[in-house]
Amino acid sequence: SSTIVTRSGAPLGIVTGTNPDPATGFGGNSPGTQRPNLLLNDTASPLKGQSCGQFCVWWLNPAAFGAPALGTFGNLGQNVVVGPSFWQWDAAISRQFAIREAQKVELRFEGFNLTNSFHPGNPNLSTGTATTFGRIQADATPPAATTAPARVMQFALKYVF
Repeated sequence: SSTIVTRSGAPLGIVTGTNPDPATGFGGNSPGTQRPNLLLNDTASPLKGQSCGQFCVWWLNPAAFGAPALGTFGNLGQNVVVGPSFWQWDAAISRQFAIREAQKVELRFEGFNLTNSFHPGNPNLSTGTATTFGRIQADATPPAATTAPARVMQFALKYVF
């Protein structure tokens, strides 16, 4: 059997990550609720999809976002920017061999992420972290994100009696 898994990009909530605004009390570092102003219509990085180091991919353009004026809310809507999508190919093959009437052997081979591709997670969404904002620095391979995408293969031998 063969399975192709696809994931569409998730909506991203970009925040300023700055200390609370003294005039409104909104915003903050954990997790940061103040949304920035949208300065450019195209939020994609000019280097979108290109590597910025090990397990690092450019995604958002920091110049497209700016801090709102003191006492105002940012004009960027909630979850209007979309994160990366990916696909993954998994396959399995098995065969049963009869030995006697009530005995058989089953061989099974399974492979996950057969193309050994990087599955980009979501980028850093806090404009307050200037060195990493807009960069994807983790793999999104299910079941949990890691920083090391990998092809996984397994083999099984089963004796039924």
